[in-house]
Amino acid sequence: MSVRQHHGRYRGARLGVLCLLILGLTLGLATLLAGSSIAAPGSAGAAGMTGVVTPNAAAAAPSAAAADTPQQTVVVKTTHGAVRGRKVTADGYPIYNTFFGIPYGQDTGGANRWLPPKPANWTKIFDARDFGPIAPQSVVNGEGIDDPKLMNEDCLRLNIWTPKADNKKRPVIVYIHGGGFTEGNPTAPWFSGKRFAQDGVVYVDMSYRLGPWGFMDVGFLPGAPKAYKASGNLGLLDQRMALKFVHDNIARFGGDPNKVTLAGQSAGGWSDTIHMALPESNKLFQRCIAMSGAMQVGDVDWAKQVAKWTMEAAGVTTFAEAQALTVQQLNDAQDAVYTQYDSNWWCMLYRPIIDGITIKQDPKTSIRQGQGKNIALMTGTTADEMQYWLRWADWGTLYGDTEATIPSVYDDVANGGGRWDYAYERMVKHAIDASGKTAQQVEATYLAGHPGAAPFQAFMDMLNDLTFRVPVTRLVQNRLAAPQHRNNNYVYLFNWKSQKYYSNGTYPNDDPRAYQAGAYHAADIGFAFGIPEEWSYGPWKEFAPYVPGHILEQYWGTWYPEMTWPSQLVPQMHNTWVSFVKTGDPNNPNIPKWPTYKVSTGRKTLVFDTTPSITSDWRGSDRKLWNAAPGDPLYDCPTSIALTP
Repeated sequence: MSVRQHHGRYRGARLGVLCLLILGLTLGLATLLAGSSIAAPGSAGAAGMTGVVTPNAAAAAPSAAAADTPQQTVVVKTTHGAVRGRKVTADGYPIYNTFFGIPYGQDTGGANRWLPPKPANWTKIFDARDFGPIAPQSVVNGEGIDDPKLMNEDCLRLNIWTPKADNKKRPVIVYIHGGGFTEGNPTAPWFSGKRFAQDGVVYVDMSYRLGPWGFMDVGFLPGAPKAYKASGNLGLLDQRMALKFVHDNIARFGGDPNKVTLAGQSAGGWSDTIHMALPESNKLFQRCIAMSGAMQVGDVDWAKQVAKWTMEAAGVTTFAEAQALTVQQLNDAQDAVYTQYDSNWWCMLYRPIIDGITIKQDPKTSIRQGQGKNIALMTGTTADEMQYWLRWADWGTLYGDTEATIPSVYDDVANGGGRWDYAYERMVKHAIDASGKTAQQVEATYLAGHPGAAPFQAFMDMLNDLTFRVPVTRLVQNRLAAPQHRNNNYVYLFNWKSQKYYSNGTYPNDDPRAYQAGAYHAADIGFAFGIPEEWSYGPWKEFAPYVPGHILEQYWGTWYPEMTWPSQLVPQMHNTWVSFVKTGDPNNPNIPKWPTYKVSTGRKTLVFDTTPSITSDWRGSDRKLWNAAPGDPLYDCPTSIALTP
């Protein structure tokens, strides 16, 4: 889920910090990759609009690949052309092979902007030893890289880590990054697939179009040809094309096209579950891991309104004018839209939509009808998802010494106010009204189920449920409601509490207003990938979801104090992911016997923590609060064209 979506008002303060972070990240990444023998990010040839590989602007930069000997490289012939990767070794012994920046689709710039993806083809051997460009995005959001050599519209690239590019049929995991459909960087070191490759799994990840490039309906603009009618879900179509590339070619990289697990976190998990509901997609994978994300979609009216806002911000009115916008101009326009509208609506602005083309009906309906029922599913959330975003809240200026509570937020909105994040405050009132209960009744239920919790924590727990746990639970319930459904759903909870404090420097860590991060959104990624140690540098044992620890130590020290994590949590999670990818069953010696999720047997859930355990209907009283609320409270947004804030 996008940071921008939740706290757009804090962008200005973060930009200066981000610039320093990018500088530090460049140095840190080089050190990190040198230590792990993984190629440092650099340039790669690009697939132009003709589908023939041509040099990218980034190719002028020196590349570590130039130093490789023929014995250190490996060439694989794909259905699109041959690619040259790298044999990664340690102490002279082979570990795995890597192939980075492979163009699974043509350049999406120029006339291809807002068109469905087209396959790329090339005649010469494509140099896949270094990462390719990532999708255009705003650097203000945290993960983007403000460098056209690393971020441009020629972004349909995928990366492969494989034990060996041979003819052995190994299980495959294809990972879709998160970022609220507006940001994300699959080339970041925390998404390295090296541990999966070392454990006999072929790992693949990808870039796909984001924000107004990938999730904006421009088909209604004056002068738009019919071919552009599917523009509202281009990011999903990009992901599907990457899956098709994997299906057609992964055997050449040592993988089994009939043992593919589609995985992702946040918007990536959201994407996974939508693909599970689409027959054109779900035939391309057999298993699914959805972390902190489940299907929610908008409709065409909403998408047109967001496109209208974006075009107004860019100062254009016709399709031709929109296509002529530079990447920077389109980025500026989406930032302006978030600044003006995101604090007034709780909906994710750029997101998948029911367009009648790519998504023909609500995916939840398709799941209830049985789509994807043969796909084994492992899904779950972290216990304190929303506390990830507390780092940008300054309680001294927003609520002063008075904490936000469920009744106070509800009353603020009812009286036309709102002080913390108006988008979420509106969502709280909307959900409570839909539930048929009062704000006081909702708060009392949360407090009763959490002995010793403060009223503010009840407010945060409600947000956790509405934004993540309710959609995930309803996904599984919809699968169980399908005719002749399968007993193949596993639900987990990540409950290990980080001791980080998100005080924004306003309060000392022993002040009750300096809230601990807990089991925050994205805290589980490093453990699932088996590489939290990659973010440990110098005197720190630091685990952070988005930046290596030594950079945080230098620039974000007030937000991330020194900490450690339980070493047993790494094999708990990573080996569970590996077992599921290999067999469709996550059970392994590192966890207790994990039964499938069924209402009839108590909604059994695996809790990842210092000591793993099985629980029944975790916080069931909270879950039941929202049974009467139709749909998904957070994302059932108003769709009227008259969406004036």
